Amino acid sequence: MAESFAELASVFPDTYAFLQSNFNDTQVDRESAIGSIVNHLRAAHPDKNVMVCHPPHLPSLNNASKMHLELNTGLVGTTGVDVYVFDDGIFTNLGDGGFINWCFDGNFVRDEDNPNMVTFSVIG
Repeated sequence: MAESFAELASVFPDTYAFLQSNFNDTQVDRESAIGSIVNHLRAAHPDKNVMVCHPPHLPSLNNASKMHLELNTGLVGTTGVDVYVFDDGIFTNLGDGGFINWCFDGNFVRDEDNPNMVTFSVIG
């Protein structure tokens, strides 16, 4: 699993360039930024699932690349999100589940009993 900008740059160079140019030291609206990241990653990697989530969360993902990104949200400084690009697995958001805190896309089913748990299947 890629754990840093440098590792992500070697795995997904287009994603690295997108994140650096759009979210490095630029004040952003969190909900819009998270959605924009997911949309970009899905378009760039249509054969992968994508998750962007503010901690805490529990990822159990296969063939995953991960990076941590600090979004400049203005007066309160930055807010961290973890960005995952992966094949399949189960992801559980341990936070409140609000749209400002997470966004995802791909081949998924949300758990009916626990809407903070999402099961992703391989795309294809």
